[in-house]
Amino acid sequence: MRSSFFDVKEIDIKCNAQNRVYYEKAVSSLKGVNLFTIKNNEVAAKLLAYPRVKSVSIKRRYPATLIIEINERKPFMAIPQENQKLAVLAEDFTVIDLVDPGTLDLPVVVGFNSKSLKPGDKVAKDSLEPIKIYLQAMSIEQKKILSTFKYDSEEGVVGYTKNGVKLIFGDDRDVQQKLIIALALFQELGNRGKKIEYINVSFKGAPVVKYEEDTRTSQ
Repeated sequence: MRSSFFDVKEIDIKCNAQNRVYYEKAVSSLKGVNLFTIKNNEVAAKLLAYPRVKSVSIKRRYPATLIIEINERKPFMAIPQENQKLAVLAEDFTVIDLVDPGTLDLPVVVGFNSKSLKPGDKVAKDSLEPIKIYLQAMSIEQKKILSTFKYDSEEGVVGYTKNGVKLIFGDDRDVQQKLIIALALFQELGNRGKKIEYINVSFKGAPVVKYEEDTRTSQ
């Protein structure tokens, strides 16, 4: 067991290729270490220091290979910062990166009081949880239409299309139905040349539509 025959000669890291260099650096000192003396929890701790790393699995392939499987957090939403950066959040509301606007195509959550977030921070989820439910329910096509969200104490979850039309969803009940109705109505009225200020599907019954050129509310 103490023979150099079992010294690590290869570290096989299974992860997102673009992040591999960071993880290789974190475990490079394990090369030449006897496989039997390596402590899994210590190796995992080094890798979990990276905010993108959600969990780590470590295996040994004898005689001289250490296999590390890394489950990474994925970008899910973004929050604007005072320094003009976007804080990129994973689905569990962990900040995994700070980026310039336009470098990632992610839904942006506005109206959230977050002054100086940094990678590794956990964001309070009270007002983000209802938005998360909508984002999880949305298809790729729907996310191409809705670019911005916020949570309002009176209106609940509110989305904005890329041309600024406000969609009021309310609470997190009947999420799929609300998304389908609001976006279908938005596209149908847009195809007719209607200029919409908002569409409200937050309650049961016919959705309410307000047009930009009108001061009245229509159903």
